[in-house]
Amino acid sequence: TGVNRNPALTGVADQKLADVLEWLGTNDPWNHCLDFAAPRRDRDAERAISRYLARNYPAHAIVGEEHGGRDGDGSSALRWVIDPIDGTKNFVHGSADHAVMVAELRDGRVERSWIWHPQHLSAYVAERGLGASRNDVQIFRSVPPPRPLDWRGVTARRAWVGRELPGLKPLELTWVCSGVDFPQLIRGSADFVVYA
Repeated sequence: TGVNRNPALTGVADQKLADVLEWLGTNDPWNHCLDFAAPRRDRDAERAISRYLARNYPAHAIVGEEHGGRDGDGSSALRWVIDPIDGTKNFVHGSADHAVMVAELRDGRVERSWIWHPQHLSAYVAERGLGASRNDVQIFRSVPPPRPLDWRGVTARRAWVGRELPGLKPLELTWVCSGVDFPQLIRGSADFVVYA
């Protein structure tokens, strides 16, 4: 189907996250970590995306990070995986660095994925064999330096920041959200990411 932004998916994400973003804009961000509505909003966003996918792809199974999932009708090897608000901690602290992530798998192998940054208005799409794009513009990753010692490595594990892996520079902190880390990696802001 080609690499492109899926306006229906980003539209569903926009619709459900619009009230959340307004909520963030009108409240003291430090209070959000105590607001028990944040997990509910995460689940609501996942349900909305799941409903859209179930309505448009009834044969496909759907797996959500927050709410579980549903099996398709068994006639398809396709499965959708949803993370409705990746970087929830960033989100509740008022950071724009959070994302909506959706992946399409065939027989357990990722075929296509979408990362939507609602506050940055950036849609990243990757499709097996076709590369990746940001807002419909193809992304070309530059080749990392030839010496691994010159590579920039990042980690989301704060305790590992400064840790040196054999033959590599000390690890730096990521953007603490996979939905932000992955695009930064493909854009060349880092050469590898360590999650563990």
